[in-house]
This record gives sequence, structure tokens and C-alpha cells, in this order.
Amino acid sequence: IVYMQRKNTKIGEKNNCFAIFEFPLPKLKEKEVTFTDADVLESYDLDTYLPVYQGACIKGGKIYQTYGTGAKSAGIAIFDLKAHKMERNVSVKNVIPYEPQSVCIYKGKTIMNFGGKGVVYEIKDID
Repeated sequence: IVYMQRKNTKIGEKNNCFAIFEFPLPKLKEKEVTFTDADVLESYDLDTYLPVYQGACIKGGKIYQTYGTGAKSAGIAIFDLKAHKMERNVSVKNVIPYEPQSVCIYKGKTIMNFGGKGVVYEIKDID
């Protein structure tokens, strides 16, 4: 399990970054799980920060993180979990003028949904 949060919780803070915490995947038979500091497998900071970030998915050792507010800025940042850095940033602000909410990769397709409009869109050329 990967948990991602702002290092400084104040939105818009200069020199902010993402803090990443990796935890073991609990067994299905465990009904409720509470992680503690002792459970952290690895933690590190990513040097990139996106002030308005939304849902994400993980595939092939990478986090696909949506961000933005629509026409001003919107995209998917792809972070390599092994290299601990942003690999690529894909802007979608000129494709869909709505705020991205989440992303998933299903049957080789990268699909994003956008807030308030019920819009689902396939994003090409991600991998």
C-alpha cells in the first residue's frame, strides 16, 4: 500500500513536496487494520509537488496522479516509485476543461473522470 500526502499540509506552501509511505498489504482476513510508524516499509520525499492533486492509481511500480482545476491546469503526473522521482507530466488542460478527479488503467487504457460533469475520457499516449 502506498500513501501519498503533502509534506506541509498548507495548500500553496512554497518548496513543498510529496511524502510517500509504503506499507505491507494486509491479509484479506484482517477486517480492520491500523498502520503505525513501525509498519512503514519505506518512506521518502518526492521533489515534485502539485498543489491541487486528486485520485491516483498504481501500475508497474508507478503512481499515476491526477491534478489540477480544469482549463488552467490539469494532467497526470507519473512518479516512479523505485527511482523516487517524477518520470513524466502529461497535460490534459487543452483536452478536457474540467477538474480531474481520478485515473485508472484498465485493459491497457488510461481513463480519467472529471468532476461535476460525469465526463469519462480515455487519455492516449501515456505509456
